[in-house]
Amino acid sequence: MRNQCGVELARRKAQYGRLQTSLGLCPKKVTQHLADTVDKRVQRTRRALFDSFVDLVLTEEYETIQVVDIIERAGVARSTFYQHFSNKDRILIDSMDPILTVIAAHICGRPEPERMTWVLEHFWENRQLARVVLSGQPYSQVRKALAQRVHVNLSTGKSRSVPLSLQSTRKAAGALATIREWLTGNERCSAARLAAFLGQGGD
Repeated sequence: MRNQCGVELARRKAQYGRLQTSLGLCPKKVTQHLADTVDKRVQRTRRALFDSFVDLVLTEEYETIQVVDIIERAGVARSTFYQHFSNKDRILIDSMDPILTVIAAHICGRPEPERMTWVLEHFWENRQLARVVLSGQPYSQVRKALAQRVHVNLSTGKSRSVPLSLQSTRKAAGALATIREWLTGNERCSAARLAAFLGQGGD
Protein backbone atom coordinates (compact mmCIF):
# COMPACT_ATOMS: atom_id res chain seq x y z
CA MET A 1 0.00 0.00 0.00
CA ARG A 2 2.79 2.37 0.93
CA ASN A 3 4.58 1.59 -2.32
CA GLN A 4 1.40 2.20 -4.28
CA CYS A 5 0.96 5.58 -2.60
CA GLY A 6 4.56 6.47 -3.40
CA VAL A 7 4.10 5.50 -7.03
CA GLU A 8 0.87 7.52 -7.26
CA LEU A 9 2.52 10.59 -5.70
CA ALA A 10 5.43 10.34 -8.11
CA ARG A 11 3.01 9.99 -11.03
CA ARG A 12 1.03 13.06 -9.96
CA LYS A 13 4.18 15.14 -9.51
CA ALA A 14 5.38 14.09 -12.94
CA GLN A 15 1.96 14.85 -14.43
CA TYR A 16 1.66 18.27 -12.81
CA GLY A 17 5.24 19.03 -13.70
CA ARG A 18 4.55 18.34 -17.37
CA LEU A 19 1.31 20.33 -17.20
CA GLN A 20 3.08 23.29 -15.64
CA THR A 21 5.78 23.27 -18.29
CA SER A 22 3.30 22.87 -21.13
CA LEU A 23 1.34 25.89 -19.92
CA GLY A 24 4.46 28.00 -19.51
CA LEU A 25 3.75 28.54 -15.85
CA CYS A 26 7.25 28.10 -14.46
CA PRO A 27 7.95 30.58 -11.61
CA LYS A 28 10.32 32.74 -13.67
CA LYS A 29 7.80 33.12 -16.49
CA VAL A 30 4.96 33.91 -14.08
CA THR A 31 7.08 36.56 -12.34
CA GLN A 32 8.06 38.13 -15.68
CA HIS A 33 4.47 38.05 -16.90
CA LEU A 34 3.26 39.81 -13.75
CA ALA A 35 6.06 42.38 -14.00
CA ASP A 36 5.19 43.10 -17.64
CA THR A 37 1.50 43.42 -16.76
CA VAL A 38 2.20 45.83 -13.90
CA ASP A 39 4.59 47.84 -16.04
CA LYS A 40 2.00 48.22 -18.82
CA ARG A 41 -0.62 49.22 -16.27
CA VAL A 42 1.71 51.84 -14.81
CA GLN A 43 2.46 53.19 -18.28
CA ARG A 44 -1.25 53.43 -19.11
CA THR A 45 -1.96 55.25 -15.85
CA ARG A 46 0.87 57.72 -16.33
CA ARG A 47 -0.17 58.31 -19.95
CA ALA A 48 -3.76 59.01 -18.85
CA LEU A 49 -2.51 61.50 -16.26
CA PHE A 50 -0.15 63.17 -18.74
CA ASP A 51 -2.91 63.48 -21.35
CA SER A 52 -5.36 64.85 -18.78
CA PHE A 53 -2.79 67.38 -17.59
CA VAL A 54 -1.99 68.58 -21.12
CA ASP A 55 -5.68 68.98 -21.98
CA LEU A 56 -6.17 71.11 -18.89
CA VAL A 57 -3.08 73.22 -19.54
CA LEU A 58 -4.39 74.03 -23.01
CA THR A 59 -7.85 75.01 -21.78
CA GLU A 60 -7.41 76.38 -18.26
CA GLU A 61 -5.14 78.81 -16.44
CA TYR A 62 -2.24 76.80 -14.99
CA GLU A 63 -2.61 78.39 -11.56
CA THR A 64 -6.25 77.27 -11.31
CA ILE A 65 -5.63 73.59 -12.18
CA GLN A 66 -6.09 71.29 -9.19
CA VAL A 67 -5.14 67.66 -8.67
CA VAL A 68 -8.84 66.79 -8.51
CA ASP A 69 -9.29 68.21 -12.03
CA ILE A 70 -6.49 66.02 -13.36
CA ILE A 71 -7.69 62.79 -11.77
CA GLU A 72 -11.33 63.32 -12.76
CA ARG A 73 -10.39 63.83 -16.39
CA ALA A 74 -7.95 60.90 -16.30
CA GLY A 75 -10.42 58.62 -14.53
CA VAL A 76 -8.06 57.54 -11.75
CA ALA A 77 -8.24 57.66 -7.97
CA ARG A 78 -6.51 60.33 -5.93
CA SER A 79 -4.36 57.67 -4.22
CA THR A 80 -3.28 56.43 -7.65
CA PHE A 81 -2.22 59.95 -8.63
CA TYR A 82 -0.01 60.30 -5.55
CA GLN A 83 1.63 56.96 -6.28
CA HIS A 84 3.10 58.60 -9.38
CA PHE A 85 3.32 62.35 -8.72
CA SER A 86 3.51 64.62 -5.71
CA ASN A 87 1.69 67.52 -7.41
CA LYS A 88 0.87 69.04 -10.81
CA ASP A 89 4.32 70.64 -11.11
CA ARG A 90 5.85 67.16 -10.89
CA ILE A 91 3.76 66.04 -13.87
CA LEU A 92 4.98 69.06 -15.81
CA ILE A 93 8.65 68.38 -15.11
CA ASP A 94 8.44 64.61 -15.60
CA SER A 95 6.72 65.07 -18.95
CA MET A 96 9.50 67.42 -20.07
CA ASP A 97 12.42 65.48 -18.61
CA PRO A 98 13.71 64.01 -21.93
CA ILE A 99 13.59 67.45 -23.55
CA LEU A 100 15.29 69.22 -20.65
CA THR A 101 18.01 66.56 -20.58
CA VAL A 102 18.84 67.22 -24.24
CA ILE A 103 18.85 71.00 -23.78
CA ALA A 104 21.09 70.81 -20.70
CA ALA A 105 23.72 68.69 -22.42
CA HIS A 106 23.55 70.79 -25.59
CA ILE A 107 24.22 74.12 -23.88
CA CYS A 108 26.93 72.74 -21.59
CA GLY A 109 29.67 71.96 -24.07
CA ARG A 110 28.29 68.61 -25.30
CA PRO A 111 26.26 69.77 -28.29
CA GLU A 112 24.02 67.28 -30.07
CA PRO A 113 22.74 69.29 -33.05
CA GLU A 114 20.40 66.63 -34.43
CA ARG A 115 18.69 65.91 -31.11
CA MET A 116 18.48 69.60 -30.24
CA THR A 117 17.00 70.36 -33.66
CA TRP A 118 14.36 67.69 -33.02
CA VAL A 119 13.55 69.28 -29.65
CA LEU A 120 13.09 72.68 -31.26
CA GLU A 121 10.97 71.26 -34.06
CA HIS A 122 8.86 69.50 -31.44
CA PHE A 123 8.43 72.80 -29.59
CA TRP A 124 7.42 74.52 -32.83
CA GLU A 125 4.90 71.85 -33.80
CA ASN A 126 3.36 72.15 -30.32
CA ARG A 127 3.99 75.85 -29.87
CA GLN A 128 0.60 76.57 -28.28
CA LEU A 129 1.49 74.24 -25.42
CA ALA A 130 5.15 75.31 -25.45
CA ARG A 131 4.21 78.96 -25.03
CA VAL A 132 2.10 78.08 -21.98
CA VAL A 133 4.81 76.05 -20.22
CA LEU A 134 7.42 78.71 -21.02
CA SER A 135 5.51 81.50 -19.31
CA GLY A 136 4.20 82.34 -15.87
CA GLN A 137 4.28 79.76 -13.08
CA PRO A 138 5.11 76.80 -15.36
CA TYR A 139 8.14 78.67 -16.72
CA SER A 140 9.63 79.14 -13.25
CA GLN A 141 9.33 75.39 -12.64
CA VAL A 142 10.83 74.49 -16.02
CA ARG A 143 13.67 76.97 -15.59
CA LYS A 144 14.53 75.57 -12.16
CA ALA A 145 14.44 72.00 -13.47
CA LEU A 146 16.67 72.88 -16.43
CA ALA A 147 19.11 74.75 -14.15
CA GLN A 148 19.41 71.63 -11.98
CA ARG A 149 20.30 69.51 -15.03
CA VAL A 150 22.74 72.16 -16.24
CA HIS A 151 24.36 72.18 -12.81
CA VAL A 152 24.97 68.43 -13.05
CA ASN A 153 26.50 68.83 -16.51
CA LEU A 154 28.79 71.67 -15.41
CA SER A 155 29.90 70.08 -12.15
CA THR A 156 32.49 67.93 -13.94
CA GLY A 157 33.89 70.81 -15.95
CA LYS A 158 36.53 73.43 -15.37
CA SER A 159 36.69 75.66 -12.31
CA ARG A 160 34.65 78.84 -12.62
CA SER A 161 34.88 82.41 -11.41
CA VAL A 162 31.32 82.48 -10.04
CA PRO A 163 29.32 79.82 -8.16
CA LEU A 164 28.05 76.95 -10.25
CA SER A 165 24.45 77.68 -9.27
CA LEU A 166 24.69 81.15 -10.87
CA GLN A 167 26.24 79.72 -14.03
CA SER A 168 23.48 77.12 -14.19
CA THR A 169 20.73 79.68 -13.69
CA ARG A 170 22.16 81.98 -16.37
CA LYS A 171 22.51 79.22 -18.95
CA ALA A 172 19.06 77.78 -18.28
CA ALA A 173 17.31 81.16 -18.33
CA GLY A 174 19.18 82.29 -21.43
CA ALA A 175 18.38 79.18 -23.42
CA LEU A 176 14.70 79.15 -22.46
CA ALA A 177 14.27 82.86 -23.10
CA THR A 178 15.81 82.45 -26.56
CA ILE A 179 13.56 79.49 -27.37
CA ARG A 180 10.50 81.34 -26.06
CA GLU A 181 11.26 84.37 -28.23
CA TRP A 182 11.79 82.11 -31.26
CA LEU A 183 8.39 80.50 -30.67
CA THR A 184 6.65 83.86 -31.03
CA GLY A 185 7.61 83.82 -34.69
CA ASN A 186 8.69 87.46 -34.58
CA GLU A 187 12.33 86.54 -35.22
CA ARG A 188 12.52 83.67 -37.67
CA CYS A 189 15.30 81.16 -38.30
CA SER A 190 15.36 77.42 -38.84
CA ALA A 191 15.38 75.00 -35.93
CA ALA A 192 18.76 73.69 -37.10
CA ARG A 193 20.27 77.17 -37.12
CA LEU A 194 18.93 77.95 -33.66
CA ALA A 195 20.23 74.62 -32.37
CA ALA A 196 23.70 75.49 -33.70
CA PHE A 197 23.54 78.90 -32.01
CA LEU A 198 22.47 77.46 -28.64
CA GLY A 199 25.23 74.88 -28.87
CA GLN A 200 27.95 77.51 -29.11
CA GLY A 201 27.63 78.15 -25.38
CA GLY A 202 30.72 79.64 -23.75
CA ASP A 203 31.20 81.23 -20.41
